[in-house]
Amino acid sequence: MRVPMRSKLKLSIAANAGIKVLALVVSLVSTPLMMSFFSNDAVLGAWFTVLSVLNWISFFDFGIGNGLRNDLTYALSEHDDKKACVVISSSIFVLGVVVIVLIPLGAAASVLVDWNAVLAVGKGELGADDLAAGMTIVIVGTLLQLILKLVNSLLYAVQRNAAPALLLLVSNCLILLAVAFPPVLTGSGEKFMYMCITEVVALSVPLIFAAFVLFVTKLKSYVPRFKNVRSSYFRALGSLGLKFFVIQIALLFISSTNEMFIGLLCGSGSVVPYSVAFRVFNLILVFFGVMAQPIWSDMASSFAMRDSRRICIVHRKYLALAVIASVGTIVIGLFINPVLAIWLGSQAPALSLVESASLVFLVAVTVLTNSETCLGNATNRLGPQVVGYCLGAIAKYPLSVGLSIIIPGWASVVLANGFVLIPVLVSQHIANRWLTANGEEDSVA
Repeated sequence: MRVPMRSKLKLSIAANAGIKVLALVVSLVSTPLMMSFFSNDAVLGAWFTVLSVLNWISFFDFGIGNGLRNDLTYALSEHDDKKACVVISSSIFVLGVVVIVLIPLGAAASVLVDWNAVLAVGKGELGADDLAAGMTIVIVGTLLQLILKLVNSLLYAVQRNAAPALLLLVSNCLILLAVAFPPVLTGSGEKFMYMCITEVVALSVPLIFAAFVLFVTKLKSYVPRFKNVRSSYFRALGSLGLKFFVIQIALLFISSTNEMFIGLLCGSGSVVPYSVAFRVFNLILVFFGVMAQPIWSDMASSFAMRDSRRICIVHRKYLALAVIASVGTIVIGLFINPVLAIWLGSQAPALSLVESASLVFLVAVTVLTNSETCLGNATNRLGPQVVGYCLGAIAKYPLSVGLSIIIPGWASVVLANGFVLIPVLVSQHIANRWLTANGEEDSVA
C-alpha cells in the first residue's frame, strides 16, 4: 500500500517554493544593482568573496544548531517537555560560551590578516584600512548571529519549515532596498563599509523578531533558563554536534572556497563571471533545497516514531526528484549564454562550453549528494559525510591547481568542487541501504 506524503510536508514544500520564487525575483533584481553600485569588478569580486567568508563563519556553531534541531524534534515527538527544555537551554548556553570565546579571536584576525592579499584586490582599488574595518564589522556581527540563527533550528524542530526561508527573504529585501537607495557615498571604501553594516543589520533584525514571536507563542513553555542547563547533556550534544560541526566545516571549505580559489588562480576579476553564471545554475539548488528542510524534519520525526517505511518512501521520492533536477541542470547549461544576455544585457559574461559544462557537472553532483545526505542527517548516520567531506576539503585545492594546468580558467575550480563530492555521494548511498524497502522495525531501533 502506498503511503502518501503528509499534508503538512506538502504545505511546507509549497510554502518554501513560493518563498523561493520571491527570493529569485529579489536576486534577479539585486545582481545588476550590485554591479552598478560597485562599478569596479575587482571590488565587486572582493565583496562576493566576503559574502562567502561570512557563509564560512555562519557554520561555526560547532554543529550545535543541527544537534538542537534533531534532539528537539525527537523530544517534541515523544512529548518529553523536560528534555525539550534542557535541549533548548543547554544548546543556547554552550553556543553562547563559544561565541564569547570566538569574538576577540575574530576581531584580532580581522585586523591582522592582509585582506587585500586574501581577496586579491589592490590597495589602490580598496584601501587596507577600509577593508580591515569592514571585515571587523562583518566577522563580529556574523559571530553574534550564530546565537540568533539557533532560531532557525527551533523553527525546523516545530515543523515551521518555511519560516527560516521567509526570514532570509526579508533580510535580502532589506539589503536590496539599501543597494537601490543608498546614501551619498564617495569611493569604494565607503561603499564597502556601507554594505558590511547593511549585511549585518539586515540579517540580524528578522532573527531577533522571530525569536521573540517564537518564545511568546509556540515555545512559550520552553523559554531558555539557566536552571534548565544540564552539564550531563553537554556530552551528548558534543558528540552529535561535533560530527555535524566537522561536516559543516569540511563542506563549507568545499562549497564556499570557489570564489577564493578562483581569485587566487585566475585573479579577482574572474570571480564575477563565475558568480553571475552560478546564480542562474543555483536556481536548481534553490528549488531542490526547497524540499530538503521539510523532508529532513519529516524524516527525523518519522525516525523518532520508528516509522521506517515512511522514511524509505519519502527518501525514494526525493532521489527521483534529484534525477529530474539533474536533467534540468543540463537544460540550463544549453541555454546559459542567451539567458545571461537577456538578464544582464551588455554586462553579461560569455561562458565557454567547458565553463558551462563544469557548472552543470557541479550542480548535478550536488543535488544527488544532497538527496542522500538528507537521510543521513535526519537519522544521525553521519559517518560517510565526516570522512568523505574531510577528504574532499583536503583534496580540493591541489585538485584545482592540477586541473588548472589542463583546463585554464575558473572551470578547473568548479570541476574540482564536483569531483570531491562524488565519494560522499557513493559512500552515503551505500550507508543508507540499512533502511530496507519493507521498513523492518529493528532498522531504526
